[in-house]
Amino acid sequence: MTDYVPKTPGAMAQLKDFQRATAEWTFNRLYGDHDPTHRFLVADEVGLGKTMIAKAVIAKTIDRLVASDDDRIDIVYICSNQSIARQNINKFSDLASDVEGRDDSRLTLLPLRTAKLEVGANSPRINIIALTPGTSFNLLGGSGSYTERVLLYVMLRRVWGEERMTGSGPRRFFTAGVGEKRASGDFRKRCSAYGKRLSPAVIELFRRELQAYDRGRVARGERRTWIEMRSLLDHYRYPKKKYDPAYHRPRNRLIGGLRMVLAQVGLESLQPDLIILDEFQRFAELIDAEGDDEDWTRRLAQRLFSFDSANNAEATRVLLLSATPYRMYTHNLDAGGDDHHADFLRTTRFLMGDLADPDAEVDALRNDLRRIRRSLFDESDDLNLDEAKAASADVARRLRKVMVRTERLASTPDRNGMLTRVEMPDASVKSGDVRSYLHIAALSTRLGLADPIEMWKSAPYLVSFMEGYKLKRLLQDEDNPPGPDVVDLFRETERFLSQREVEQYQRIDPENARLRSMVADVVEPGHWKMLWLPPAMPYYTAGSLYEGPAARAFTKRLVFSAWHVVPKTVAAWISYEVERRAFAGSGASHSKPYSDRSDGLIDLRVVDGRPASMTSMALLYPCHTLAGLVDPRTLAVSCHTAHAQLREAREAIEPLLSEVT
Repeated sequence: MTDYVPKTPGAMAQLKDFQRATAEWTFNRLYGDHDPTHRFLVADEVGLGKTMIAKAVIAKTIDRLVASDDDRIDIVYICSNQSIARQNINKFSDLASDVEGRDDSRLTLLPLRTAKLEVGANSPRINIIALTPGTSFNLLGGSGSYTERVLLYVMLRRVWGEERMTGSGPRRFFTAGVGEKRASGDFRKRCSAYGKRLSPAVIELFRRELQAYDRGRVARGERRTWIEMRSLLDHYRYPKKKYDPAYHRPRNRLIGGLRMVLAQVGLESLQPDLIILDEFQRFAELIDAEGDDEDWTRRLAQRLFSFDSANNAEATRVLLLSATPYRMYTHNLDAGGDDHHADFLRTTRFLMGDLADPDAEVDALRNDLRRIRRSLFDESDDLNLDEAKAASADVARRLRKVMVRTERLASTPDRNGMLTRVEMPDASVKSGDVRSYLHIAALSTRLGLADPIEMWKSAPYLVSFMEGYKLKRLLQDEDNPPGPDVVDLFRETERFLSQREVEQYQRIDPENARLRSMVADVVEPGHWKMLWLPPAMPYYTAGSLYEGPAARAFTKRLVFSAWHVVPKTVAAWISYEVERRAFAGSGASHSKPYSDRSDGLIDLRVVDGRPASMTSMALLYPCHTLAGLVDPRTLAVSCHTAHAQLREAREAIEPLLSEVT
């Protein structure tokens, strides 16, 4: 380990002062000498660099573990999708050349990577492994990827023996849905390759996990895995264009269970020292400690979070990242039956899960919150501010043990929050807005729901756009259909949004002050004509649309809302307004395919095997020689106009072109 270079200085140097303070506090809470916790939440406001803070915590953790002679360090990064995982793994991996980043995203494939995770010869092995919930934990419902199924076949062949797994039936059982040509040739190559990469220890672990899974199946009154699979094999002995759902659904469920067994093996391949849950509110079910004991997804996640290995120098730590770690506010009109108070307590219960008595800690926190409420809403109408302050201090003391949050206004000494105030266009309420509210309010009242005024402020045409809300469910309830009076009110509510007007790209008033103001802000100044945001530091000026005062002042817009209906409504309305302007006067209709609404895309035709659209091709084809010869960044230093840059580029290129013309 003499060649090891500490990671902390480089990672901390990239941070602002408030980020550095958060990283230090987080690390001290996780690894400090005074009453540390094994689970901690960084809940900094959006845009304040939680990922960079996590990178610094990773660096400090690696340095600490290396100093403790831990010769293998596994950092597990869990986020909602693979594209985010790949992006952030690249950020973490640039800590140093000895940090190995992997964005496989699947626990089930880790048995194939065991050798690559092991300790190096001259330095500690540092692995950063990215996983996603949909491909690593929520496994029971689907048959997974082709790679997973081939791996399962190879491992089952080792465990059950070749006699059971020989023939077309077992092969097609695991390759159904893949072309027959690939399933015969590629399948054999993969089986051979995977077999060489699986160690005897991994196979033995798979055998034990499979036996435990089968005992659970028998306890639930189900058949063992092999017996269940054998009953389905005859249906897969011959290739079919479409497999009978009566067989295919049980087959998928069976493979889903085997994938869960495989994930258990993959988990044992890890030695997680630090687990990072990024934007965990997107997969909050994984941290729910109160779930069903038969919930394999939750059990697998809890097993990871509470991982205990004699090979680790220290107990596994869990770092959570989220600006919105629980629902900030819920309303009985909102979707899903969420409860913000219960969600908050569930999150804190997970964070306090490694304490001596987490239930007692959560009960004490709940009692402190009640003390605040009682002191502010005392029946005597007398505010007990001293009691409220004392209770608030107790809440803060308990929460600071397991979480930290920096608000944007507190991120800079002058408390400007790195923000510039921009006045929005007029957002005054019009008579049509009020009429739409009266109709939706009458409909909600008739259905026995609360006043929808807060939702109405956020989105128009609610019945049209909402999905999953209680109001919509009551209207669509086939078992208990609404009465004629409700139907009449519903029709009145819908009369403002005309399908004919939408189809003809007519101008439609949003019936919502905020949305009307947003359209005026992001569409009407002409921004809809731009394909992308103007560069902040352009190489040159060319007198284009992107260089006007309005375009140069235009930046991204970030919309926050507690209502699920808002993103869909805003996206649909802004898109419609852009399309309406783009196709104005063309005679196009909204339901036509895009290919029928314009002159078509650039066509790179090939005639008799030769390109026939060389002019278009020349505009698109990347030329490495020209790119290396003319660098716009270099020209921008001496040339500040497009004309000057073109002149310089021409002088550099023409000598080369003269040799071929």
